[in-house]
Amino acid sequence: MKTAYWFQGGGCGGDTFSFLSSDVPNVVELLQSLKIQLLWHPSFSHISPTEHDQLLDGILSREQPLDLLLVEGSIICGPAGTGMFHTKNGQPKKEIVYKLASSAQVVLAVGTCASFGGFGADDAIEA
Repeated sequence: MKTAYWFQGGGCGGDTFSFLSSDVPNVVELLQSLKIQLLWHPSFSHISPTEHDQLLDGILSREQPLDLLLVEGSIICGPAGTGMFHTKNGQPKKEIVYKLASSAQVVLAVGTCASFGGFGADDAIEA
């Protein structure tokens, strides 16, 4: 069985709604048929924040194998490249996702925001 961790970045949640709204197959059937154990998803995982921190520590220390990292949403880098606009326990999430990606066998960008940065990616406005 392959393991997967769903990282939700900034400015997006639409792909989660699309994923959860699928009927045939539904999410549980899809994961079972692909033989994927979803370790974490922010919308429907039922572990406590402490258990999530322990899971994250296990993945980052490579005690918990991670086959697939699914990244939804953009990676927030502001202000001034620090990533401090989007943090977990005082650490920029951009650093956490980088470490997760280094631990994963495969990294998948889920949706437009993860693939292209979403609406926050373009800092130039054309008239």
